[in-house]
Amino acid sequence: MTCNGYKLETNIQKWVSTEFCSLDIITDGLKPRMFAVIIGHIIINTILRGIDKTLALGVKVTINAVLVNQYNKQKLQVS
Repeated sequence: MTCNGYKLETNIQKWVSTEFCSLDIITDGLKPRMFAVIIGHIIINTILRGIDKTLALGVKVTINAVLVNQYNKQKLQVS
């Protein structure tokens, strides 16, 4: 299952009852300040609480961060 994490904290218990085995979370960043700059409001703490709750329920979590050229392109390391 894939989600953006915004409603993860409130919905994860219901989703776990469907017996899925892993969750992919797509986010614009994990640092509160940069997340707020990109998105326009601070909700990263809600997403992080949802991830913690998901892990506590034993669900495998994969986090995919979106690189936005004007904000965090420097985080991409090219070999």
